[in-house]
Amino acid sequence: MDYNNLSEEDIKKIQTGAIDICDLISTQPGTGIFPNNATYFFKRAGNEGYFEKSEFLTWLLGLTDDERRKLKLLLEYMSRKVRLNNLPFEKTDSHGRPYIWCRFLLPNAIQEFKVIVGGEMIKFIKDYQQGIFSPNFSLNQLYLEAEQSV
Repeated sequence: MDYNNLSEEDIKKIQTGAIDICDLISTQPGTGIFPNNATYFFKRAGNEGYFEKSEFLTWLLGLTDDERRKLKLLLEYMSRKVRLNNLPFEKTDSHGRPYIWCRFLLPNAIQEFKVIVGGEMIKFIKDYQQGIFSPNFSLNQLYLEAEQSV
């Protein structure tokens, strides 16, 4: 499947939140058209970053729908500054893929889930825990930013 031809309508739906990239990936191709605040997440000259854009797309598209939804949830909680209450120790799942177990402390509950990691996601999560930054972007924005230059 070719992921480089999103319609302008679909891009607008992603930007407004009317459609979720997790739903779209399995049904349609995509392309980014503008830079956004997710730019620093990606490696480039003068920016350490956590992923090469092409590496991110390959990794993201290789995740299952459920794994993408958990990545989306990770970014949502991080952007809301929800406390991550465990150290991100990398483990390997039964398919040989690295993952971490995330445990977020919500006001009235604890939310735990597995996140498949790639690139330098462990560093990204540790930087968040140390208060170095609070991501202000969604999985949709990361996807569009990565598609922009691929």
